[in-house]
Amino acid sequence: MSKSTLVHEANTVSIPGYDYGRPEAAHSPVSFEELRQLEATVGWSEEDAKVLQRHGQIFEDHAEHMVDTWRAVIGAQPHLAKWFLRTGWQTRRRVQSEN
Repeated sequence: MSKSTLVHEANTVSIPGYDYGRPEAAHSPVSFEELRQLEATVGWSEEDAKVLQRHGQIFEDHAEHMVDTWRAVIGAQPHLAKWFLRTGWQTRRRVQSEN
């Protein structure tokens, strides 16, 4: 797999608990080469990256809803929720909804 990895400048939209592109975000232990190997494993292609780029605005417009939906899926599964709840997300969401 060549250079299909989608890398772009981070949008500055603030989603509680989501630190992509910020200096305080953790750095991945996965190298770019390992990422490309993982992409090959799941069949991710250059065309997939282009489609994602073309439709990026759709994802940006619905990002918060998608994150909330995914968090609900994780939170509903006890074997995942025990790790998920350690992040303090519930506290952040509770504070946000009270404001």
